[in-house]
This record gives sequence, structure tokens and C-alpha cells, in this order.
Amino acid sequence: MEYLAATLAVTVTTVASLILIWFLDRFEKDPVWLLGLVFLWGAVPAVIISLIVEIVFGLPLPHLVDAWAADVLMSTVVAPVVEEFAKALALLFVFAALRHHFDDILDGIIYGALVGVGFAWVEDILYLFGAGAEGGVEAMSFVFVLRVFVFGLNHAFFTALTGLGFGIAKVVRSCWLGGIAVLFFFGAAVGAHFLHNTLVSIGGEAGVVVSFLVHWGGVLGLFLVVVVVWFTEWHWIKKELRAEVLSGTIGEREYRQVSKWFGRLGWELRFLFAFDLGGFLRVRRMYNRLVKLAFLKRSYARRGKESTERRIAELRERIARDRR
Repeated sequence: MEYLAATLAVTVTTVASLILIWFLDRFEKDPVWLLGLVFLWGAVPAVIISLIVEIVFGLPLPHLVDAWAADVLMSTVVAPVVEEFAKALALLFVFAALRHHFDDILDGIIYGALVGVGFAWVEDILYLFGAGAEGGVEAMSFVFVLRVFVFGLNHAFFTALTGLGFGIAKVVRSCWLGGIAVLFFFGAAVGAHFLHNTLVSIGGEAGVVVSFLVHWGGVLGLFLVVVVVWFTEWHWIKKELRAEVLSGTIGEREYRQVSKWFGRLGWELRFLFAFDLGGFLRVRRMYNRLVKLAFLKRSYARRGKESTERRIAELRERIARDRR
């Protein structure tokens, strides 16, 4: 029964983290299927890859060093590199194969955080089961508090750093700078993971306190980056869609709703309170297309690709049909 309770408790906190991360995508919500796919990569393939590789690396270590040193090396050196690489594969896939769903820095942070939450979900359950087998309910409770509350967003923070690198690569013009950004922030993710594991493994109580401060300080810093991106995107949307009003693609009314900070929420709630589900879905679709148009125009201004120009023209036609 305690194992079922532990699984449910971790799952509830995981769902809360997913809702929080979903809210971060302030203006342009990515498809739910894609967000779920990224989350599941962290929960299943990334965990399996990490376990296999860590077992392979861990087998010879006891023959080379003593048991304590082998455990420390696995925790502080092997695990950070292997786990961050396994999680980063999902970001690489979305960045390379689903580029039209990867718009900017915020998308990178969100995708990275989702992979991390999926990984932590399964890893926390495994750790709780191990603690229960060794020390019973008391040990499970201690591990639950430590992993789910004290360091609850660890993996989300680590992989969000890698996502930040991919997001920068998406918005910069130079492929070289983009590659450097990806490598740098992947290194930062590995470094943050290494620092946490080292402090907790060999730092004692003081190490746990320092790691806690570093962890939540990093989460706060990343959230400030998100806030800056929010205001930057808001400025893009207002600027790019103002030109669409002047050209007649959209009306002043649509522009006012989209350009307001909480315009989307007010627009959708009006239909929900009227129990008009069809109107709600139409407004939601219209809002998404208007914001997507602004992002595409911004992308075209940076890179000038013909494929982006065609997508802009197609989106304008769809918006015109929606308005009619």
C-alpha cells in the first residue's frame, strides 16, 4: 500500500509541475501531443538509456577503485553526463525534425523542463521504492520530502539549461554561434547536475543546504529569463500584427484583444461563461493563428526563408477565412 501511495504522491506533484510549465508558454501554446511526447521521452527512453549506459560504465569501476569511490564517481561524474545527454536527445529531435514547433528561447526552456519532469517522475518513484525496501515508510517519507520538495525541480532546471542553448541557436543568425550556445548550456546543465550530486553525496548537511540554495537560485534565475522573453514576445506580437491591421488582414478589435497582456484569457472566458464551446474553440484557434503569424513574420525578418514566406501567406488566408 505504501508503494502505491508513494507513486500517487509523486504523480500528483508531477502533474502540478506540468501545469506550471504549461503556463510558462504565455502567448503561443505548443501542441499538447508534442508536449506529451517530450515529457514521455524523459520518463521512458531517457531513463532506459541512462540505466543501460550507467550499468555498463559501473561494472568495471569496483575493480579499479574501492566501493565508496566507485559510488561517488558514478554519482558525480557518470550520471550527470549520461542523464543530461539522454534527455537532450529529445530537444535535438524537436529542434531538427520539428523546427516549425520550435520558435524561440522560451520553447527551448519549456521543452527542456518537460523532459526533466518526465525523467524525475520515474527516477523519484524508483528512489522511493528503493528507500522503502531498505528503511520502510520512514525512509520513504524522508526521500520523498528531499527529492520532491527540497529538490523538486532539479531535473527540470538542468535540462531547461540545455533547452536554453537550443533556443538561442534558434534565434541567432550564425550557425556557429548557435552550436556554441548549445554546447555551452549543455555543459552548464551537466555542471549544475555535477555540483548538486557532489554536494549531496559528499558534502553532508552543509552540502545539502548549499545545493538547495544553488538549486532554487538557478530556478529563479531561469524564471527571470522567462519573464524577459515574455515581454519581448509581447512586443513582437504588437509590432508585427499592427502591420496586419494596416493591411486589412485583421481588424482593430482582434488586434486589441491579442495585444493585451491578458487578452487571450479575457477573450476565451467570455465564451466559456456563455457556455459557447464552439465560440471558445474558434477564438482559441484565431488567437493561436494570429500569434503564430507574428512569430513567423519575426522569423522571416531574421532569416528570410522562402518556406517561411509561404507559411505566412497560407496563414493569412486561413485567418481571412476564419474572420469570414
